[in-house]
Amino acid sequence: MKLLLDTHIFLWFISGKLPLPQSPEIYIPRQRLNHQIKSLAINESSLKYLITLPNLHRDPFDRILVSQALGNNLKMVTVDPEILNYNVSFLK
Repeated sequence: MKLLLDTHIFLWFISGKLPLPQSPEIYIPRQRLNHQIKSLAINESSLKYLITLPNLHRDPFDRILVSQALGNNLKMVTVDPEILNYNVSFLK
């Protein structure tokens, strides 16, 4: 099963706190590699659903995550109540 992790879920998984123990450009790639987590690029297919999303969330980056989940047929992992209002498959 492929998942799309909201940023807070990723940070909780790798460390649970900020600031990070190392600079982000070193720590984040190392943790992604250690946990076999891939980055998902923002491309045209990722944005396909963006314009059709109801205006339930004012954060543009979270709206992009929702569009990516829909466009890539991914289950999304988040605890953000505003994202949970979208019609996306969530891991519960």
